[in-house]
Amino acid sequence: MNNKSTSYMLPILGIGFLIWFLATLAFRFAGQLFFITDSPTILSILYLAVIPALSLISIFTFKKFKLIGLENVLAGTLLVLPGMIIDTFVIQFYCNCQIKC
Repeated sequence: MNNKSTSYMLPILGIGFLIWFLATLAFRFAGQLFFITDSPTILSILYLAVIPALSLISIFTFKKFKLIGLENVLAGTLLVLPGMIIDTFVIQFYCNCQIKC
């Protein structure tokens, strides 16, 4: 891989981090509205809205960087990687930040 073909990696990691950060803020400040387990309707709407939103973000990112072939696969991986890595630590240490677990 030459330098030109990998120049999109860092910006896509940044977009993935931004998606994770915004989702974390949304769940932190409005999570009590999202996860009402007594209301399957709200949970279903939330999950059904997330899938097209992430698909559109992915397609927009692929087109913005003019990616083709396996570059799309790599870019998709890079979009989800920051959230997956950071959330493992957030979940691990979440209980330590709460008053009562």
